[in-house]
Amino acid sequence: MKRILVVLAIVAAAAFVGASAAGASVAMSTFCINGNTYTIETGSSAAVDYTAAAAEGGFYFPTIDGDEDLAEIPFGFDFDEPLPSQIDSTTGLTLVPVSVGPCAPATPPQVDNVFLCYSTFSNVPAVFPAPVAAALLKGGGYWTPYAVPGKADGGTNIGGYHLVCNLASGQAAGSNTLGGAGEVDGANTKPDVTNVAGYYPIIGG
Repeated sequence: MKRILVVLAIVAAAAFVGASAAGASVAMSTFCINGNTYTIETGSSAAVDYTAAAAEGGFYFPTIDGDEDLAEIPFGFDFDEPLPSQIDSTTGLTLVPVSVGPCAPATPPQVDNVFLCYSTFSNVPAVFPAPVAAALLKGGGYWTPYAVPGKADGGTNIGGYHLVCNLASGQAAGSNTLGGAGEVDGANTKPDVTNVAGYYPIIGG
């Protein structure tokens, strides 16, 4: 009877160990690859690839392959995508920067003067020094104008857009943002500009 109990105890212990192993968390590694943050299983071949690449600042791919190679991220890279230490010349190659850890948040460029709106009765934004505009936004009562595609005669034009204070019927702000220098940032590439003076949501963009 004692022997049976011992056997049962061993079987139960083995089952417990198996259950614990099944429920164990998987170690993950984080990399900044080509400006995007990825979390990859630490023991995977991709993590080994990117760890080696991070030690050298990145890896190269044949420029002619373009987006086809970039689409392989974050699954590692092939023999035709060398590390800097494996090549003598970078001619015809494009560097994909890699570092360990998450990507640093983008820093909005300095804008000296920015536009704000303060009246629903006027569609023309007013201009303020950046520090004043930031304080007005924070205090409430002022809001960021919207960027409409196309220039307007006599309007507040930035790049290929003009700014308005109020949305017309049927208009809605999209996920793209117009910067004070006329640059357009997409939803996945722009810095966090929520309530930051000098950035304007693009209508339909």
